[in-house]
Amino acid sequence: MTAAAIVLLSGGIDSAVALASLRAEGVACEALLVDYGQRHGIELARASALADYYETPVTRVSVNLPAMRPHDALIGQVAVPKHRSLRTIATAPRPATFVPGRNLVLLSLAFSLAAMRAAGRVVMGVTLSDAAGYADCRPRFVTEFAIAARCGTETFVQLDTPWLYRTKGAVIAEGARLGVDFAATLSCYQPGASGTHCGCCDACVIRRHGFVDAGIVDPTIYEAP
Repeated sequence: MTAAAIVLLSGGIDSAVALASLRAEGVACEALLVDYGQRHGIELARASALADYYETPVTRVSVNLPAMRPHDALIGQVAVPKHRSLRTIATAPRPATFVPGRNLVLLSLAFSLAAMRAAGRVVMGVTLSDAAGYADCRPRFVTEFAIAARCGTETFVQLDTPWLYRTKGAVIAEGARLGVDFAATLSCYQPGASGTHCGCCDACVIRRHGFVDAGIVDPTIYEAP
């Protein structure tokens, strides 16, 4: 199967719903799974399982971001922020879970793969409303990266961010319409060994509120109330 779209698949809700939507439209996809040293590496196993479910071939890539390790909560030893309100998450400055340049690296890999596969689209499930403190989740970054990537690859690959202006609740509602198994996804920054969610990191807080906003029963197993 020749891929028409390269999907950056993280194992979380947003990328899972993006893949489900494309497959429902009959779009041939290839999933790109990137191991960048994230402490919550179980997300890659969830992403792989989602790709299998949607009959999507996978390319796996490992990258090393050693310079970031001492300063970041996802790949370093800095504590993951917990027990923050949704308002605090939305208005606080850059969180410890921000990995400088991560999306820049991930999208560069995806565009390179798209150019090799002659795929017309790179799809990323980034959402501005979920990541106000993340510079690489903002519309300006998305727009300007797409321009630079097309110049750098001499292709006309489109960068598709279908949920950029959507809330988590809206994405969940769309996923429910498509029959996405949310229990198979993982959002937590510090999950248990079996894939349970901690229940109190920023990603878990956003996930919980998303299901409430969507009016859909949350199937997630949380370790903390």
